Amino acid sequence: MNKNENSSSYGMLSDRDILRYLNDRHISVYTPPQYGEENGFDTDKQVRPGSIDLRVLPEIKRFIPDFNRNLSLDVLRDNIYTKPESLARGEKLMIKPGEIILASTLEIVILSESFAGFITGRSSVARMGLMVQCCQSFINPGHGQPIPLQLVNLSSNVMELDQDVPICQLILFKLATPSFRRYADKPDSKYANEVEPQQSKLYQDKPGYRDEADGASAADKDDKKRRAKLFVKKYMSPFMPAFIMNTLLIPFLYNRIASLIIPGWILFAAIISALYIWIRRDEK
Repeated sequence: MNKNENSSSYGMLSDRDILRYLNDRHISVYTPPQYGEENGFDTDKQVRPGSIDLRVLPEIKRFIPDFNRNLSLDVLRDNIYTKPESLARGEKLMIKPGEIILASTLEIVILSESFAGFITGRSSVARMGLMVQCCQSFINPGHGQPIPLQLVNLSSNVMELDQDVPICQLILFKLATPSFRRYADKPDSKYANEVEPQQSKLYQDKPGYRDEADGASAADKDDKKRRAKLFVKKYMSPFMPAFIMNTLLIPFLYNRIASLIIPGWILFAAIISALYIWIRRDEK
């Protein structure tokens, strides 16, 4: 560091600036623990000379193909033009030509009010014809969540992406003065505390499109249901067939106490079976 360099300087951050502010906690980048320690943020590999490489979250939303309706405010509000999908660990992300996928970074990025950034694609990814954001590159001061991405395949070929390979890079800037408040603190912040990809909430910019009864939109409610379904599918679905078989067979294997436990076990099996059908019924 030069002798005349001080903490009041501002502008684009180099790798040494990024590492310094990471250590000072003005910038924080980490991977949620549920994705495993082996997928944790690695400063040696992901901090580049003037940016931070970021990966894609396994939870995505695909645009529904052949959706024969205009993307009107009603459609956006009702949250019916995308379908959630959760990639298994190690599963490749397939993107068809012309397809748009709503995604976000695996890493959570937290900035103080003194920093802002831009998200852009990596050169190697751009050379494949993949766009990682649609005119939504600016990261607000005080950002504190994953960074939303809009993946667009501009090529004529199906793309095959590995989850552990970074697809985008974050460029950071130190502001001349800190912002008055964080994006999440603004009353009209539509995407504050976004954990998984969210659809467009443009409808909230028009009066009358928000549910005044509880302050939540129809899309917000539906999105919560879909996230709950994704959670059950990801962590419970693999074990449900075994649960169903065991709950049906165990009472008959233990004849001595069968009369006492059959009603309870049957009820439990029915609940698990119904839950399993619910999370699998819309899969193709």
